[in-house]
Amino acid sequence: MNAPLGSLALNSSGSATAVQPMIVFDGVGKIYPARRGGLAVKALDNISLTVARGSILGVIGRSGAGKSTLIRLVNGLEKPSTGRINVDGRDITRLGEKDLRQIRRSIGMVFQHFNLLSSRTVFGNVALPLEIAGRSKAEIKARVEPLLALVGLTDKRDRYPAELSGGQKQRVGIARALATEPKVLLSDEATSALDPETTLSILDLLARINSELGLTILMITHEMAVIRRIAHRVAVLDQGRVVECGDVFDVFTHPRHPATASFLANETGRALPRFIAERLRDSAPPVGGQAVFRIVFQGIGAETPVLSQLTRQFGVDVNILAGSADEVAGRPFGTLVVGLPANSGRLALVQNFLAELGLEAEVLGYVA
Repeated sequence: MNAPLGSLALNSSGSATAVQPMIVFDGVGKIYPARRGGLAVKALDNISLTVARGSILGVIGRSGAGKSTLIRLVNGLEKPSTGRINVDGRDITRLGEKDLRQIRRSIGMVFQHFNLLSSRTVFGNVALPLEIAGRSKAEIKARVEPLLALVGLTDKRDRYPAELSGGQKQRVGIARALATEPKVLLSDEATSALDPETTLSILDLLARINSELGLTILMITHEMAVIRRIAHRVAVLDQGRVVECGDVFDVFTHPRHPATASFLANETGRALPRFIAERLRDSAPPVGGQAVFRIVFQGIGAETPVLSQLTRQFGVDVNILAGSADEVAGRPFGTLVVGLPANSGRLALVQNFLAELGLEAEVLGYVA
């Protein structure tokens, strides 16, 4: 019997062991009824997905793929049309409003636009969920002050949102989401309104919260850098369906579904620059053309001095046409698009040589 997606991990001996799930979508569908003579909208279609306890799962997809609907189902803001959703062992699709209010206290949420109350200080915004829960002033102070220290805002406790930067506002939002000691943190495009440098600091904070508090994080985003930096696993939504799910590095570097490959092409250096793509042909030109190779580096192989080795081994000139290098889930990954003499008679030998070095290489076509 196959284990649910996201429910296996490797123990110290390298064998697979079961990981207890925190969130389970089981055959979930969501249809919004027609309005004003329009058509009904199928937002989600037969979603089966597991988020392992203590993990970070990123959900990516283009606008309209169903990401926001998916995350709103987890805290009961939306009800599925079909299927079940379990959170920490409870089927939230069968809970009444009273029980839902209780379970929502174990589910924190961070929003794109912060949703802070302008009339409250930083301390007051973080304290709000605890006040609603009926905690005493002493309990609130004992909870809020460590949270402000955690997110680096101790010196801003008496400031108002209008006095804060975007990154500081989001840190307040994160602290507020943690106030009721949730087991799950939902992140709804939490960094899309921030500049790149601030985004990285917020992502690093979320990664630290996951590591230190053991919090399960489900994040939806259209920003690939978010997934690449902190997620453990990624699910790809396309037209309301999960078309691919797996380890972040595996999905980013070896996408299996066409929608995933298209979505990630620019992120992994697989998209060819236009000046090459427009000239690319399937057959070799008669004289003086180049074969266009894509070489993929990953892991330890990313540090291989492959171009100098090619030149020495085969005595050919290598023309660098495009390239990128980055990290995916903390592991090196890069691509090089190079041109080699198309009529050298050594293309097969070059391809075999690269394979022996543990590198992926493919001939994309030819240019004059």
